[in-house]
Amino acid sequence: MILILPTQIRKFRTLGWVQNPSDFRSLCNVVAIFDKNSSVHNELIEKIIPEKVLIKDGQLALLLALKSDPLKVKYSHLVGSSFTPRSKARCNAIVQACVKGQGKKGFIDDWSADGFIRWAHCFGFIKYDQFSDTFEITKNGLALSEAYVGNKEINNDEKNY
Repeated sequence: MILILPTQIRKFRTLGWVQNPSDFRSLCNVVAIFDKNSSVHNELIEKIIPEKVLIKDGQLALLLALKSDPLKVKYSHLVGSSFTPRSKARCNAIVQACVKGQGKKGFIDDWSADGFIRWAHCFGFIKYDQFSDTFEITKNGLALSEAYVGNKEINNDEKNY
């Protein structure tokens, strides 16, 4: 069945082409964000978000989003926003904080975070609600998170795959 949406009266996000992400371990970590029982989810709440996201950049909103029930996270909380100049960018989103970036920053930019969300969505690990602009885990995503041995530790450099 084809569903026709009245897009002329509402702005909708398009989730198409996937660019930038290439690390499957990081993809598994991104999916595990949505699994409240994962160590990734819990470490984000207890350690990573408080360390990497300043209060002025929305730390409390991100922590509340991760603690919501049901766990449906807004796109803006997952991806964040860019900074000018890019060299002065700060971490301001959940996926940015979850994926270890190159260099000393220890987080990725908003463009790469968007790529990981698109990749997880493309594989059917998370689903998108266009009316609330939120994402949540699917059964396949939950199975991936539960099977993913590496979700006990995130942001490590050891490759166990």
